[in-house]
Amino acid sequence: MTTQDTKHKADPKAVGQARAGPEQTEATVVSMATFASDASNNARTAAQAGMGAAADGMRRASDQFTRFSGFDGEEGRRLAERSTLNMDAVRACNAVAAHAFQEFWRDWFSLAQRQMQRNVSAFGKLAQARSVQDYLAIQSDLIRDSMQHITEDSGAMARHSTKAVEDATDSIGKAAPGPLARTA
Repeated sequence: MTTQDTKHKADPKAVGQARAGPEQTEATVVSMATFASDASNNARTAAQAGMGAAADGMRRASDQFTRFSGFDGEEGRRLAERSTLNMDAVRACNAVAAHAFQEFWRDWFSLAQRQMQRNVSAFGKLAQARSVQDYLAIQSDLIRDSMQHITEDSGAMARHSTKAVEDATDSIGKAAPGPLARTA
């Protein structure tokens, strides 16, 4: 073996550590994603329960206000119905927003996990470079690929956000169809 050959041989201990590192990193990312998903589910459940309780409280307050203000009969019933429709619209919108928030975080952690896997793969490719030229060529390919993934992932998140806004708008329209007549 020539002196030049020994210069390019990798230390077996370093190679073993480099191979174990990606597996540990991947396990950590999966664990973080699971934790984030569980936390997101718990937050969504708590937010929905809180919004439901707030809407019920507003409904009771509206009913009490109607009784105390002297709006009895048809006018009181109409105002109570309007208030109920509005509270139902707010509750429906909040449920959609909570679901969208949960989906956003699930997608974000999924994107982060995929990026971490791509980074681990990239590290392996860079470790296999045999020369400075190989290393630079691999690095430039990885940078290009990374930019492509960033734009694709950003587009996916933007589409999810747009859908969440459309769903929230639809939920308001379904809970309280049409503009409600205002009373002076």
